[in-house]
Amino acid sequence: MTVPEGWRCCSLGSLVSTMRNGYVCKQSRSGEGYPISRIETISQGVIDLNAVGYADIPLPEREKFKLQIGDILLSHINSLKHIGKSALYKEDFDLYHGMNLMLLRAKKGKITPEYLHSLLTTTDARSHFRRFAKQAINQASLNKQDISQLEVLLPPLPEQKKIAAILSS
Repeated sequence: MTVPEGWRCCSLGSLVSTMRNGYVCKQSRSGEGYPISRIETISQGVIDLNAVGYADIPLPEREKFKLQIGDILLSHINSLKHIGKSALYKEDFDLYHGMNLMLLRAKKGKITPEYLHSLLTTTDARSHFRRFAKQAINQASLNKQDISQLEVLLPPLPEQKKIAAILSS
């Protein structure tokens, strides 16, 4: 494959500053406590505030697990059909990173969150995730290494912004 000038091949792991699991706790749908992401929160490829859970989250964990604009939540524990689904956190409202979703935070100056999210929605990425998923009864999972090894084409930042703008319109 010919790589356009200024573009390069690299691993997903080299493009993120943070890749971690969410806060593990008991969740409810009662509306009491702090809103926390669940697998259902991103099932449609966007963050659905009507599909969050609620939990008592102590202050140190709230500081660590509060989502930041540009964070990406990736379904790394799910049925094989849904493994690798993702959503980009675009608006600043209180939402905390819950279990069964992997948080990816783009490295500033290397990749834009919007372009990173667009890469995760490609057929190649979803195929990679399905290929590396470890399967158990009715559930599949990916670990950090499986996710990190995804090879992507990375254009210069100005190109990333243009591509992401086109894809989001």
